[in-house]
Amino acid sequence: MEEGNLSKILSKLKGIERNNSDFENYLSQLKIQSRNKMLREISFNIIRNSKLFQELQVDSNGLCVAKEELENIVIFNFIEEINLKIQNNPNKKIIFLKDFLDRFEDISPNDKNVILQSLEDKGIEELNQEMKNLIKIFKIKDLD
Repeated sequence: MEEGNLSKILSKLKGIERNNSDFENYLSQLKIQSRNKMLREISFNIIRNSKLFQELQVDSNGLCVAKEELENIVIFNFIEEINLKIQNNPNKKIIFLKDFLDRFEDISPNDKNVILQSLEDKGIEELNQEMKNLIKIFKIKDLD
């Protein structure tokens, strides 16, 4: 291969690497919304752009979802996400449960350890129900 062609190829490869690192930096700085916020935004866009809703003169401001129902959906998604993580990686079950319990504001560290021990040996269905009960009893933070 000629010296000139080799230097051109090396120059192009360095340019590609530089562009690639610039692109990676750009992607790392992007702020990504939570799943629930994205679904809400998609729903509102569908309503805004739907001919049926336009004919009914319904917009996203006129849409009312009961706060309790919305909270139930968020809680269901949160529990489902943890259960999927446990099913996909059962070796890290305790880590996922600790993360779940860390979301509670009202539970002391000692109580969290006791609860963790009680949840440790539960199957997915029992675990699902116990998690729902804990969320009903204690105040949880940062679900969105």
